[in-house]
Amino acid sequence: SLGAWTLRQADDVVREAPPTLIQPGGDGRLTRTLGISLQGAPPGEYTLTLAVKDEKTGEALFRAEPFTVAP
Repeated sequence: SLGAWTLRQADDVVREAPPTLIQPGGDGRLTRTLGISLQGAPPGEYTLTLAVKDEKTGEALFRAEPFTVAP
């Protein structure tokens, strides 16, 4: 499976990571831990979008999570 993420403020891309392979663990589960720095990000409304694609089935999953950076 491939995983990617995009951080947006309104329609502007602030940061993003292109799709990269997610290796299954010993139990076959897929996990990925993200550390996305918001240092220097101006206050405002943001959206973090996660995208995962199963290379075997072609199934894709997208999730968007809005949040606020406070001053």
